Amino acid sequence: MNLEVARQDGAIDVQPLRPEDVPLLNPAGNPRIDETDIDAIVRRHPNRSFWVPETGEFILVQPWRSRDDLPHIHTLWSFGNDGPLLDAAAGAAIGANAASLVMLETGERRKPAFYHRYGFDRVEGIRTYEHSEPEVLARMYSAGAVQFHRVTRGQAAMLPDVEKIDHASFPWFWWNTHEEFLGYISFPGVELWAGERDGQTVSYFGITQFHQWAHLDRIAVASGNQRAGLGKTTVGFAARRMLQSGAVRIGLSTQSGNRISRRMYESLGFRHTRQSDYDVYGLVFDAERVYRSP
Repeated sequence: MNLEVARQDGAIDVQPLRPEDVPLLNPAGNPRIDETDIDAIVRRHPNRSFWVPETGEFILVQPWRSRDDLPHIHTLWSFGNDGPLLDAAAGAAIGANAASLVMLETGERRKPAFYHRYGFDRVEGIRTYEHSEPEVLARMYSAGAVQFHRVTRGQAAMLPDVEKIDHASFPWFWWNTHEEFLGYISFPGVELWAGERDGQTVSYFGITQFHQWAHLDRIAVASGNQRAGLGKTTVGFAARRMLQSGAVRIGLSTQSGNRISRRMYESLGFRHTRQSDYDVYGLVFDAERVYRSP
């Protein structure tokens, strides 16, 4: 049966993707992934990814930011069977009680009509920023206001407090899990710091260093401590750490709907890098969880 007839009959055969199937795929021309990457994802996260044996098309799915309740489409490599592959991934996600099947526009961009056709909603827009004078930001750090301690796997006593601040500061969709934090601090070039005042953890931030460019991955201040200058002094200390590692530019991102964060970053001299903005789409199964505010 040729492919066109199979489509008309609705008889496209979509199967779970197993490690032994990986050599039979057709990833040629995809610069983002190779057979080794595919095999690792399939072995690490079984029963989430699918393929069309007749054509070698496939969809790779893994937890987004270590969130089993938010499976993420890592790669959709399809030449006409988007629908059957997405349906299979969605069915597996629903069976695992996921809140949404997530699809990001960071690696590849599609027209909005694609997402609408398959029922995906634009869950969030991400706005990106960059600062070219980190030494200016570093001057905001006030040594007497907060004492900062690095959180590592070997020094993780403050991690539970960091998690509480994280969950109280961000919508449910953006929470970092304990597993995500542990994985995060294990990456080379990554640092996680907690700010302490009067024996209480009052802020935290995470940074990633790329040679002379660094990224402020996440920053938050404990509820009840906002508007006391802790956000600025935390940014200042983070900038000091990035400067010490050789950074000459600092990037960050925030949700487009988070006007408070956007105003703060813009007031500090961060410039909007519109070309790097991206959208987060989701096939939403549980809107109460997905759109839950802090």
